[in-house]
Amino acid sequence: KKFIGFKIEMLFNYTHDQEGLSWCHGEVIAIKDAKKKTVIVRWAEEHVGEGEKSETIQKLPDNKWNKSREGAWREYLTE
Repeated sequence: KKFIGFKIEMLFNYTHDQEGLSWCHGEVIAIKDAKKKTVIVRWAEEHVGEGEKSETIQKLPDNKWNKSREGAWREYLTE
């Protein structure tokens, strides 16, 4: 439950209007399955394309913490 409210960034590979890897940020709003390390993330508006969902289920594997490859995740730090 301490993960709810966690500010998160995830690295996605875009193929629509821009190509390449890009960090997108949002907030963990619920735990889907603690054992499988899956959460529900509400994405910031600027990262939600037309027709896309603003909330998605994401898996957060330990081996992708703060990496530089697709599916990586880290804490989103703001000023």
